[in-house]
Amino acid sequence: MMHSTKLYSEIFTGALNRYGKLTYWNEVTGEKDLYEEKRPIPIEDHLSRKEYLGRSPVNEETQMCDWLGIDIDIKFNARGFCSKVWSELGTQYFPFMTLNKRWRIIEFLDEPMDVKLVHQRAKELQERIKKELGIETDDKATTPTIPGDEKAVGRWLFLPYGCDYDTCYSPSGKPLTIDQFFFRHKYRNHPIVIAGIGIGGGGKDGSRGNHLYYVELYKKHFDCDVELKEINQNYGTPLDADGPFSKFEKEQKHILKSVEKDNYNKEYFLNGAPGWMKDTCGFKPYLDAKGFSAITSAITDNHIYVQARTDFYEKDTNQFKSKEQINDWWQSKIKGKKSMTGELLSNADLVKVRSYLTHPGLPPGVVSITRGMIKGTSEGDYLNIYDDPQIIPNNNIEWKRFDEYYSFLLGPDNWMIEKQKLAFCLRAKEELYELGIKVQWFSIWHSVVQGVGKGLFSQVVQSLFGYRNVAPNVKFKDMVGNHTTIIEGKQIIFLNEVVLENNTAKTKVLSNEFKDLITEPVLWINPKNKPQIEIPNLCNFWVFSNSDTPLYIEDDDRRAFVINIKHSKQTINYKLIEEGYKNDILKVIDDPSGFKHHLLNDITYDRDMFFNDAPFTQDKQELIDSNKSEFLQEMEARHEAMEFPFGYRDEVKMIGMTNDHLFTWHYRGMLNKLKLRQMLKQSEDFKGVFISLNDIDIVLKKLSTKWPNGEWTKQIVLASGKRIRVYCTHPLSFEGDYITELTEGELGELYENTDMNLRFR
Repeated sequence: MMHSTKLYSEIFTGALNRYGKLTYWNEVTGEKDLYEEKRPIPIEDHLSRKEYLGRSPVNEETQMCDWLGIDIDIKFNARGFCSKVWSELGTQYFPFMTLNKRWRIIEFLDEPMDVKLVHQRAKELQERIKKELGIETDDKATTPTIPGDEKAVGRWLFLPYGCDYDTCYSPSGKPLTIDQFFFRHKYRNHPIVIAGIGIGGGGKDGSRGNHLYYVELYKKHFDCDVELKEINQNYGTPLDADGPFSKFEKEQKHILKSVEKDNYNKEYFLNGAPGWMKDTCGFKPYLDAKGFSAITSAITDNHIYVQARTDFYEKDTNQFKSKEQINDWWQSKIKGKKSMTGELLSNADLVKVRSYLTHPGLPPGVVSITRGMIKGTSEGDYLNIYDDPQIIPNNNIEWKRFDEYYSFLLGPDNWMIEKQKLAFCLRAKEELYELGIKVQWFSIWHSVVQGVGKGLFSQVVQSLFGYRNVAPNVKFKDMVGNHTTIIEGKQIIFLNEVVLENNTAKTKVLSNEFKDLITEPVLWINPKNKPQIEIPNLCNFWVFSNSDTPLYIEDDDRRAFVINIKHSKQTINYKLIEEGYKNDILKVIDDPSGFKHHLLNDITYDRDMFFNDAPFTQDKQELIDSNKSEFLQEMEARHEAMEFPFGYRDEVKMIGMTNDHLFTWHYRGMLNKLKLRQMLKQSEDFKGVFISLNDIDIVLKKLSTKWPNGEWTKQIVLASGKRIRVYCTHPLSFEGDYITELTEGELGELYENTDMNLRFR
């Protein structure tokens, strides 16, 4: 314990005279009480599980830090998450499971840095996690913060190894002992060394002999002093190392003899080691090298050139990289030769494709698309960036309690529709040559109460469809804003907590921009500093919101399936906590194979339902009504009853012997918005009501019939020669002709003549 305590304290340095501790923890509800002690932290009490302690990485005397931490308040499958951290962020980042079984990413610095610089470094890492992993971090738990004064320490984080599962994890998702963590920390700058920590025996999950061999070959060509015996001690299942004739000694002797062979050179290592790491850890890292030619073949195999983007796709990281990014990365290895991308593009072995798509019905990687196969594509080779989650349906895995909760939450009929939608999305291979895999409407879950289970549902879907294929927490502005590339590589997107501005016109515009994403077969995306790119639109959407008016939904809307969750907070909490449904949902997040079996084998549907109008609900009608302003509702009622301003009005108000208020309104079935606003302002019915021209425009478009030329307004000519534009708010008739059939001059005469006899069509 003494050795562990000392080494642990040297790694998790920080505040000298202040620490936090946990005084109460409810594992079911997540409730906890915290307390801050103003004295040196007793690390030995933490490691012995006597107390559960936290520490700020900021030394209050020097204002320097040795590490930083980023919290992710989401539960993920350990293997998928840890592999993604290593492959897409880098091997220098340590994934830890936290007390509440969420995740934390820690970076240990090679040299102490000023807290302000480390704070900025942490913010940049947050942005990388959001951009490259598609995950929102917990900004409130990011350390270090910049203290308020030079003697403060800022925010603190609970330290690992204070409970059974609060540990560091390997790239294959296995928990590491504290000694394995120490080893991982010591050799953190040598990916080939630490890749094998925690592995078992043979096969793709182990291959200890291959690992030891590649490490020894690595030592031959690069500066690393690790001993094979030390590596063996940190395997999950070490080789027997006792005695001169042990399995380990035999293996080591064979390895040492093999690496001396001339053909087992640096190029051999560079070509072979990444493949072993791919099999063992799930990713293929970059390895440092001094020979340009030795690395060229390796990176050629790792890149695909995508013509539509003029970018390269890195298979290791599952990211698009610009020419500048690749050239900058390899600059030190080129040494006067032409650019790395120039070498790549001139290499006949480099794979090149026309464009890219995300299609779960096709194998990941390069696919050949035939004419008419997929809407929005032409014939040729495409890169399919879909990542198959490989969840095998298993009828023996429990899912029914999860099903019961969402049937209660949404209502049985609504929940069945959502399950049909999920089942359809899962059957991509079956649906490929039919109408496609994209549902032509979207779901809105609306709830005034927070914490009802919307986020848990998105996590289930992410686990079911694959980590990289689902965006679980996208902000609305990121979806409809400039340079939006969030839809790349996504089969399903959840727009969370959608709240639009209290501006009807702008809300309508933004809502319509989003709705275009639902039905358009192709999308134009705008990568920053790149020309627009056209890609097939194969993405399906859910919208979550606690706002009364999350999106602008009109009477004739056909794209929104609306569910209003009306249960109280007390009822929800009782279901989730007291009746234990939350734990049952978490189990499905960990293993969705039972629910997948249910969707594929028990759920039937008429596939046309996904290509027709969205299912109509009373909740949708309520949302439509809530989008209407009081002014619009009043005008709709008057329009239907043909009352002023959609009917005649003589309005006189007498005060004494003078006319204080007098006007006569003759309705001719058409309205000019400027004149209408003027008459409304004069009318006693609308006294004190602010009416903008934008309000008038919305009402008139809502209540009007388009003119025969397809336009909302038509120019008419008055007797004075003045020209104005009018809406056709009622297609009235005059002397057998409808006003929509009259000329500009005839309409002008009709508009001004109070004696003409008009009839309702």
